Amino acid sequence: MRTDEAGPAFFTFLTRMTDQADAKQDLADAIAGSAVTMGSATQQLAADLRETFAALLTRARQAGAVRADVDAADARAIVPAALTARRRRADTARPGRLAALVFDCLRPHDPAAPPRR
Repeated sequence: MRTDEAGPAFFTFLTRMTDQADAKQDLADAIAGSAVTMGSATQQLAADLRETFAALLTRARQAGAVRADVDAADARAIVPAALTARRRRADTARPGRLAALVFDCLRPHDPAAPPRR
């Protein structure tokens, strides 16, 4: 993966995961490391998925697309927050908007730039 693709790949992964979370709650649980009961094979897949997630995050952080102080545990904790925001708002006119707002906290911010809206 090229450096300029790392940030978009990471944020696309997060967006798709939250978009599909209702149908694939196990995916979100696996990334978040939720304490759901899983068989040993599923636990291994969840561990592999978290490893892949951490690798995507590392590449995105190295590319400057994610804040330098964000680690994998931080990013995994943000996923349920995005899901909760999306579910509580249930904005069918603007799907994905609240998840995107939550994920913005992972992006580096230029203090000289005007606030995003």
